[in-house]
Amino acid sequence: MTQIQLDSRYALFAAPAPRQLDKMYADYLNDEDAWDMHLPPRSSSYMAAELGQEAIDGTAAYTVVCAENATLETVAFKYETGKPMRAFIEGGSDTVDRLDINVAVAVSGHDGLDKATEWAKSNQYIVRVSYPDGTSEDVQFDTRGVKDSSKTYSTPKYGTVSPTISIDVQKYRGQDVTIESWPVGSAGVWGYVEGRRTILHL
Repeated sequence: MTQIQLDSRYALFAAPAPRQLDKMYADYLNDEDAWDMHLPPRSSSYMAAELGQEAIDGTAAYTVVCAENATLETVAFKYETGKPMRAFIEGGSDTVDRLDINVAVAVSGHDGLDKATEWAKSNQYIVRVSYPDGTSEDVQFDTRGVKDSSKTYSTPKYGTVSPTISIDVQKYRGQDVTIESWPVGSAGVWGYVEGRRTILHL
C-alpha cells in the first residue's frame, strides 16, 4: 500500500515557526514516525483536492479532519505503525465553545486508476464521531458530499468533503473525541488506522 505523505510539500499545511506547542502535541511530534499538519479554518476543500490527487497516484483511502472555525494542529504517523492521528485546537479549546468539523476523504487508489475512477463516481463514505460519554454519531454521504445519498455520478470526484458536524466543546472540554471515516464496503478503519482515525483533544 502506498503511504501518503501530507507534510511540508504543501505550504498551506507547513506548521509555522516559532510557535507555542501544547505539551501533549509536542510529545506526539517527538515520535520518530510522526510529522505534523497545520490546518487553517476552512481548509477541507483544498485538503480533499490533495487527497484526491494522492488517490489518483495510487494511495489508499485517507482522511483528514479540518475545522470551519478553528485551526487544527495534527500529528500523523507512518503507515503500519498502527497509530491514529492526534489533533489539537490551536490556542487551546478555550478559544471555541463549538467546533464545526468537516472530514476530507478520498477514494482508494491502491487497486489502480480504473477502479479509483469507478469508485469516484459511486462511493459512499461514513464519518463516525465517538464521544467520551459512550455516545456516537454517524454521517453517511456520497462523492459530492451529499448526506444520505447513494447517487452515482457520470463524472468522477476523487476527493470529497463531508457534511459539517458540530462538536460541543463545552461539554467535552479536556477530553478526547474520536473521529473515524472510511469508504462504505472497504476494510473500514482497521484497514488503515493511521489514515482513517483521528483523536481530537478538546
